[in-house]
Amino acid sequence: MRNRMISLVAGSAAVGWASGALYPHTMAPRGALLGASLALGTLLINAVSARHYREGEGPSWRTVFTTAVFVGLLAGCAIMLYQSLTFNRYESVLGFAPEPTPRGWPVLCVCVGYSVAMHALYNFRWRLHVLVYLTPWLVAVGGLGTAVARDFYLHGLDDPASSLLIGLGTGLPFALGWGLVGAFVDPAFTLARWRKLVARRHALVIVE
Repeated sequence: MRNRMISLVAGSAAVGWASGALYPHTMAPRGALLGASLALGTLLINAVSARHYREGEGPSWRTVFTTAVFVGLLAGCAIMLYQSLTFNRYESVLGFAPEPTPRGWPVLCVCVGYSVAMHALYNFRWRLHVLVYLTPWLVAVGGLGTAVARDFYLHGLDDPASSLLIGLGTGLPFALGWGLVGAFVDPAFTLARWRKLVARRHALVIVE
């Protein structure tokens, strides 16, 4: 159990770092901090929802959304702290600079947006039955949507095609990777537990 918890946080941070690896001093640390914070949110949801899990149920939506907002704010504060320590260092690869991360309330809103969208879609796995393997792709859609909304929020509707490309290149791979990490190492939702849950639901249907 402890190894899975460590793997979830470390794997999420690694996925976040990889999503911005071309910019190791700006985008990569932001992604790592966001990924690790989201993983901590998953562990917190697991701890609060232990009784629900034992009864074969998923976490309540109130727990999911409350935790998502909390860890989103935590991620935003961590990113702002990193920015203040690095003086918002500028990087460029082949003449292309990374998407700037805003300061203050905007960065908190962006992180909370990612957290709410990804945690909400990730927790649909408890209700997907045989489609549970689609969970990482659901999370990826949430990450893509959040990245596009982030660009609209920061820059308006002047260039929607550019916003979509930014989402495909940043939010989509980050969210898909995070969803895959959770699918493999989330201690509260192993394949064995999922099979047991499906069997229990099937037995209830037969009895009814």
